[in-house]
Amino acid sequence: MFNFFNLFKKQPKPLKFKYVELVQNEIEIYGFKGNKKSINGELEIPSEIDGKTVTGISDYAFYSCKGITKVTIPNTVKKIGEGAFNTCVSLSVIQGAENVSFIGENAFENTKIYQNNDNYENGVLYVGKYLLSTQDVEKIIVKNGTTFIKSYAFYENKKITETWFSKSL
Repeated sequence: MFNFFNLFKKQPKPLKFKYVELVQNEIEIYGFKGNKKSINGELEIPSEIDGKTVTGISDYAFYSCKGITKVTIPNTVKKIGEGAFNTCVSLSVIQGAENVSFIGENAFENTKIYQNNDNYENGVLYVGKYLLSTQDVEKIIVKNGTTFIKSYAFYENKKITETWFSKSL
């Protein structure tokens, strides 16, 4: 049913990202205009801003944005900086990010990503080509295409007895 009053509701403004140019036509997002409370729900990182390709997310770019629940990262992004999404306490899903090959320390600490079982593939948590963590399983098979394993990724796994690595490492 059509609600006439919805026409007068204030629509949320699109998020305006702050960025730095790394090399010609490649940029890294280091923040956004507004306050941390201005992001609620899903955050979509664009693949391009002002005709320039987004290839990275800087250190602490979205630190403590507590309203973010899901982040979609385009294939153009290769790097997620240290603490980029640290303390985004509602964040439980990372989508995309297939070409991410570097993730800084504590990028996803204090989020719900580690607690969401749907994020694990055979007991292993990946973001792009990066292995972040493992669950308590006996056998770990690191999938082909994995380029990096986070420090202490196996630390909390008390059941592990066997680990298989792909040739891509």
